Amino acid sequence: MMKWWGWGDTQKMFDADVRPGFWPYVEKRLKGNTLKKTVLPDLKDMHLPKATINDDALKALQVILSSDQLAIDDFSRLQHVYGRNYRDLIRIWQNNIETAPDVIVYPQSHDDVVKIMQIASEFKLIIIPFGGGTNVVGALEVVPGLTRMVISMNMQRMCKVMSVDKESMLAVIEAGALGRGIEDQLNAQGLTLGHFPDSFEYASLGGWIAMRSAGMQSDGFGNIEDMLISVQVVTPTGEICTPTSPRFSAGPDIKEIILGSEGIFGVITQATVRIRRWENIVTHAVLFPTFETGLNVLKQCMRETDMPLMMRISDKDETSMSLALRPQSVWWKTKIQKILCKLITHVKKIDMEQASIAFLSFKETDKHKQTALLKRCRQQGAAILGPKIGEKWIKSKYEPPYIRDFFLGYGFTADTVETSALWSNILSLHDNTISAIKAMYAEKYNGAGYAGCHISHSYETGACLYFTICYDAGDEDKLAAYCKTKKYLVDTIFANGGSISHHHAIGYEHMPWATRFLGENSIKIIKHLKKNIDPDGVCNPGKLIPDEEILKYYWPNI
Repeated sequence: MMKWWGWGDTQKMFDADVRPGFWPYVEKRLKGNTLKKTVLPDLKDMHLPKATINDDALKALQVILSSDQLAIDDFSRLQHVYGRNYRDLIRIWQNNIETAPDVIVYPQSHDDVVKIMQIASEFKLIIIPFGGGTNVVGALEVVPGLTRMVISMNMQRMCKVMSVDKESMLAVIEAGALGRGIEDQLNAQGLTLGHFPDSFEYASLGGWIAMRSAGMQSDGFGNIEDMLISVQVVTPTGEICTPTSPRFSAGPDIKEIILGSEGIFGVITQATVRIRRWENIVTHAVLFPTFETGLNVLKQCMRETDMPLMMRISDKDETSMSLALRPQSVWWKTKIQKILCKLITHVKKIDMEQASIAFLSFKETDKHKQTALLKRCRQQGAAILGPKIGEKWIKSKYEPPYIRDFFLGYGFTADTVETSALWSNILSLHDNTISAIKAMYAEKYNGAGYAGCHISHSYETGACLYFTICYDAGDEDKLAAYCKTKKYLVDTIFANGGSISHHHAIGYEHMPWATRFLGENSIKIIKHLKKNIDPDGVCNPGKLIPDEEILKYYWPNI
């Protein structure tokens, strides 16, 4: 389990003191060194609402589960209260927990899940599937107004790669397996799934499927929907087992209903996924003169089907933040870095204030593609920084959530918002959104605040833009200020042709925009499916499907 109050490993924290450029950058962008450390509430002082316990249902669970598979203590409940978005963490830090699961269960097999679901259906309980706890749209949360006992079903004991078909290159994996556990088991056989989202270390396969996850190397390996061949789901009205076949023409593909369903139809217990041979990956760092230059190279690669495994391009603001986050080097390395910066400025004529850093990942054996793409970058005026810088970035690629928590610890609001858009308006969407955020900072916070963006995933028709914001709301109520900012940001994205989400799903966090984006009839279809698969509303109520009462609670000013 992650920290109860933040992201990731309890022993791992972001260390700003080993990054000499960090505090000067923060002072410049966030206007002054007036930082005050926030004090976390003590664990013993945390207040949870009293558990709602159905005694008969609890006894039934105790019959089918061993004592270590069931917990009702407050610390276990606290660990399963929220996911890990800003709204989640600020409420924990403020000791503001209004709802919580009542019972935590830890199934160890598909049969355990079936039996738990039968009890939940019989006693009309609530089940919320819980993978690794990384969710950022509220899909793990007990929504207000529920009067029935709520079970948080922690799937992490169902974590095995059950079988591997090397001839067909498929693996059957239990849904509770976390990213690193999946890779460790597959790598031992010379294989990989190739799915590496930012949440990789703590997110589960079932969570990836339920939220339509996208990984860092999706340009080459695809997203989770491209890897998923078949899925097994336990619902209140029976089991769903979709066919394991390379392709079929037998009506709609039911696994598409499960992809992105956020647990509202049932609990995913296992999946058959496409795997690949494990190969060494080489990542090059490239510095483009501008974000637009890098974007043009990316579009050329996509049109000519010459994409690497990953081509991630940061805009000028995110590039400047990346440079500020560089760790302290020995004196002679620092001197070399300064010389290289001067060479880039004078020889390549790259203005460091406008520069855009990109990271390109290739299979090590793909020498021809590496050579051709790096040559194309040079022709567009880019400086090739090489694989050493790329490998350093790879080693630190799972650090951003720790940096977010560090900022929260100093009273800042920090969050990310992602979207997808067509190539024809990707640049205008980026420019208009960044301009809108900076205009908000100018109006409300005297210009203090950070806004950066990168392209993280690309397709034939468009790409994903991933925005990061950070600001100090001062004496405002932080949660109320955040809601206004989030609404402003998503409204701006939506007005400029972006989707409401590329890979973070809906939950309640994007619920205000779901009907406008999907259309009323699409929402009706989802409602009909929910009613027929889960007539008593056992599975994760208040998620995905717009609900007026839920909206009023989470978005009171919308």
